[in-house]
Amino acid sequence: MTEVHPTGKITRIGIDDLFFSSTGPRGVIRQANSVFVRLSGYPRERLIGAPHSIVRHPAMPAGVYWTMWDALEDGRPFAGYVHNLAADGSAYTVFATVTPIPQGYLSVRITPSRPEHLDQANAIYEKLDDLERVEKRAGLTRRKAARASAVLLTELMREAGFDSYEEFQWRALADEVARREELSPGIPVRPDATRDLGTMLHAIGEVHAELRHWSSSQESLAELTTTLQRTGGRLRTQLDHTAAIEQLITDRPDTPAARNEGLLLWKQMQEIVHGYVVDLVEILGRLERHGAETRFRIALAQLHTAMIGKFTAELIDGDTLSLESAPAIATLAEALQQELTAMVDHYAAHQALAAESASAIERSGSIISIPRRLLMHWRNEAAAGGSGAEAELSEQIASSVEGVGTALEDLSRIVGQVRALSTPLDPSRARQLLATIVQSSLLIRA
Repeated sequence: MTEVHPTGKITRIGIDDLFFSSTGPRGVIRQANSVFVRLSGYPRERLIGAPHSIVRHPAMPAGVYWTMWDALEDGRPFAGYVHNLAADGSAYTVFATVTPIPQGYLSVRITPSRPEHLDQANAIYEKLDDLERVEKRAGLTRRKAARASAVLLTELMREAGFDSYEEFQWRALADEVARREELSPGIPVRPDATRDLGTMLHAIGEVHAELRHWSSSQESLAELTTTLQRTGGRLRTQLDHTAAIEQLITDRPDTPAARNEGLLLWKQMQEIVHGYVVDLVEILGRLERHGAETRFRIALAQLHTAMIGKFTAELIDGDTLSLESAPAIATLAEALQQELTAMVDHYAAHQALAAESASAIERSGSIISIPRRLLMHWRNEAAAGGSGAEAELSEQIASSVEGVGTALEDLSRIVGQVRALSTPLDPSRARQLLATIVQSSLLIRA
């Protein structure tokens, strides 16, 4: 095989250029759509049977592919920014998704339309590439260099504010698909189409509408869960601040013993509250992560639905190249059925976490109500009979405790909104539509 070298030329991809390919377990291409054929610059017969690395750009870090295979072999989908090299040496960049399917993988790729995420990825890729060059010069094998690069990828993602690469891909895919939905005309419409293809395209349009509705509700939930986590962090900060002021007062030799006893009682109860708050913040973190993964799953399903719609419209229009790709519709539809099940499961877990959050907030609020009243009484005593310094510190504690109470009230209000929005997903209609799509696709293949 002749080695292709980058020429420096960049090929721009249109918003409606959807790449599709499927491979076997070892990454050998089985199916390729007309967009992949056109933009890769290879004829279909050259792509089919070739490893997918035929379009790999030398600037792409091996650590990214290591991370991808780690996810895929664990049965999880992967998404990320990928620089590819066409047959003529020109480069093109895609946002790629790869999904495990029986006996292989399928990939749908789009043009990036969120430059903030692409720039972030490119900056990290440069550092990974630098590391891999150093490791190879030091005598490490390509495999060991790739593994080291994957470790660095995780570290750099944490520095960028993500707990893992997976959290970055959840955010990036949801944002990329949302932007594409804004810029694209949507699922093609062919009102004159009849029989199986017409039935299938109509069902695809309905699935797409259902997914858009779910996506919209998830965006509202995302805003609320982000606010929840920030408020939970504020609550924890307020408790820490209160504890620091308490220590200043109990350490003062001029504080009357009776008032110290009241303060110590509050301190003991606060330690119980602190334990609840630590648990609450952890639950809120899980709530946000579950929501992010659910949005990722919905976005992936939206992308696969768009790909089926594109294939179907091309078949209706009599695109001869797409006729060879017709079996891919069934592959995508079956993957969509799996994604629907995953979406419903993730959404149910999200609802359970919202309920758990509400219970944790109620427990914390109940525990803190008595010491709040106790501390207000203590503050009044200190203001009436204590020294000026003691009175000033007591005001600081009172203010901080009120902040704790306000944060809990805010949390309770927001969780109520989350629970109100977290109505169960009803997958029955989508399942019926997908069954229609699968049945129609099998008839077309026949």
